[in-house]
Amino acid sequence: TTAKKDMHAEEAQGAFVKGQRVEYFSATHKQWVAAIVEVSDRDCAPKDKHPTINLRVGAKDQVRTGVPLTHVRLPFATDEKCSVYGCRDWHDGVVHGPQNVMATGKGYTVEFTDSGDEDIEERVQRGVQSTRMRRRFGTEDVVLVYSTEKERWVQATLQKLPEGMETEPISGRGSVSLNLARRGVFQQRS
Repeated sequence: TTAKKDMHAEEAQGAFVKGQRVEYFSATHKQWVAAIVEVSDRDCAPKDKHPTINLRVGAKDQVRTGVPLTHVRLPFATDEKCSVYGCRDWHDGVVHGPQNVMATGKGYTVEFTDSGDEDIEERVQRGVQSTRMRRRFGTEDVVLVYSTEKERWVQATLQKLPEGMETEPISGRGSVSLNLARRGVFQQRS
């Protein structure tokens, strides 16, 4: 079918494709910055045995070479589940409505879904900094994860972590950065 052909074509292209709009975490500025993929991980030399890509970053199109995949993520999409860091904790939300292409720098619009949380003054907030946002997945969600071993996107089902296990990605072989996980098609809100 067409969907299978598209998936196989996507798998052959690598984690990100030339010309794709992404967000890049700038260690210098300690924030996510809008970027465009200049060279895919398929065509870029690995660094310390890990795949990298080249990017054109920001309004000045500055070139960044050898960027590790863990420093790159897709921009958030309409109706995508997310968590936003507030004063003391992470709050569940959903990206609210179509976002401006400048949302990475200007801020996203997020509708908070935490019921009864007194830390949240307004349910829909504009200008939420991308640095305070992360993707949110639930147990049993089916996602695509970029496997650096297989050099392609693979389907996975999320499982609940055993009690006491780390909740953040652990560096090293076999670990997964949530920046390299995505839904094939974002689920619609009910």
